[in-house]
Order: sequence, then C-alpha cells, then structure tokens
Amino acid sequence: MHKVRYLVLQIAHVVKESPILWMLLLFLFIIGVGLIAFAHGSVGSSSDHLLAEVLRDLGIAFCISVLIAFVIEIGLARSMFANGLDAVMNQTIPPDVWKEIRQHIITQPIVRQKYCLTMNIKPTTEAGELVSETQLTYEIESLKDALSYTWLHELDAHRTPHGTAASRYSRAHVTGGKAERLGDNVTAKLSRDFDHEKDTATVGLAFTEVVKCPDTISWWMRITTRNPEFSFPVLPSDMEVELSPCHPGGQGRLKPVGREVRHWQFDGVMLPGQGVEIRFRKLLGS
Repeated sequence: MHKVRYLVLQIAHVVKESPILWMLLLFLFIIGVGLIAFAHGSVGSSSDHLLAEVLRDLGIAFCISVLIAFVIEIGLARSMFANGLDAVMNQTIPPDVWKEIRQHIITQPIVRQKYCLTMNIKPTTEAGELVSETQLTYEIESLKDALSYTWLHELDAHRTPHGTAASRYSRAHVTGGKAERLGDNVTAKLSRDFDHEKDTATVGLAFTEVVKCPDTISWWMRITTRNPEFSFPVLPSDMEVELSPCHPGGQGRLKPVGREVRHWQFDGVMLPGQGVEIRFRKLLGS
C-alpha cells in the first residue's frame, strides 16, 4: 500500500512539471477507451464485426501506448535529475566522496529532531563502579511519502553493570510502532510505518551503563540529527564533564541551554559519523 501511494505521488509530481504532455496523453487514453467501448457495443453483420475487432485492437493499442509513455516519462524525469546532480557534484568534489555522500546521507529516508541525551551518574554498591541511568528521546521524521523503516540501538557491551542479567533497557518505545529488546542484552530494535512525508513518531529509550572516572564516551550519530542536546544533571560531587563535538563547526557550535548546569545543545545538523566526545574526569583538588 505504501509503495502504491508513493508511485501515485511520483506520477502527480511529473504531471505537474509537464501538464501539456500529460493532457495529450490523457486525451489519447480517453480515445482508446472510447474505441474499446464502441467496439464492444457493435453488433450486426460480419463486416460490422470485423470493424468492431479493428476498433477494439486500435483502442487497446492507444491505451497501452499511453501507459508505456507514463512509465518512460517518469523514469526519464528521475534519471535526468539524478544524472544532472551527479554531473554537477562530480565537478565540485571527488567522485568517490560524492558516492559516499549519496549513499549514506542524501538517500537517508528519515531524519531525527528534538534529540536529547540525558545521563544521571551515581555510585553503586560495587567498589569503584559508577552507573549512569541514561535516557534518550527524539522525534523521527519521514522524508518520503510512504515508508516502512526499521532501526537499531546498540549499547557498548563492556559498559554492562555487574550483576545485570536481563536487558539493560528499562524502556524502549516508539509511538505508533514496535519496539523490542533483543536477547543479546545490548540491542533494541524499533520499527514504524510512516504514512506520508513529514509523518513523525516519538522515540523514548532508557538504559544503564557503567561510567568510569576518568573516562571518554564517543557518542556517534547513525542518522542525520538536527540540533542534538546533551544533559548531565546528576554527577558525583568530585566529577566534571566536558563535551567536544566531532564536527567541522568545532566547539563554537556547542552552546549552553538556558541557565541549566551541564546542559548543551549543538547548533546545527550532525550527519552520520559525526557526534560528540564526552569526557569525565576528577575535579581539580578533589
């Protein structure tokens, strides 16, 4: 159903770009249908029957020709756009770089927004072990007219707290979709059907992970993400946190949110492979 709706919307877009051509094709299609209807209603002598057969075949030929023209025109329009874009970008950046951009960024069917990572870090009864009760929330938006999408969230296995036998995820949810925690203890699988472009769903995850001091966590984006936020409201009294964006915009893009302590927002878009380095360390003098 989603594929049919997507095809219909693609046809509507091409028709909008070349209305005169499509009006002519529609006129020919109507003639074809009319000839078939006239032949079907013809009765009488053998000569009338022969004429009806000819008119029917001619009507079928009209209809098939119009359908073939539809398919060719849609394919040519999409191919011309793709080839033109390739020609321009290959003159701007190296072809192998452009190929990676097309494959991993431009063709991505979804984007994330309202993204916020929150880490509450507290000591546990285990000697020297700190555990973060981490929450991740964001909104996922479809960039296509109809889409069935599945994605994974995977945790670092070496950050599993001692004595954790069940899933490290205490919560995994996507509105209007399906979320399941896989048996490897570190993976959550989410899926959602999007009915139209700009259709959105809210995702919420909560999980535990071990944090050391000093420690560095590399938090990478697998999906294009707008203005991600990072918050650390609860830390031990002798610990501090520092963030460094892995992005060409540098540290100037990372800005504090309001007057909240240890809460930052990245000003802009992070692409797949970009992210932040989260560094934990002891406070000087502690």
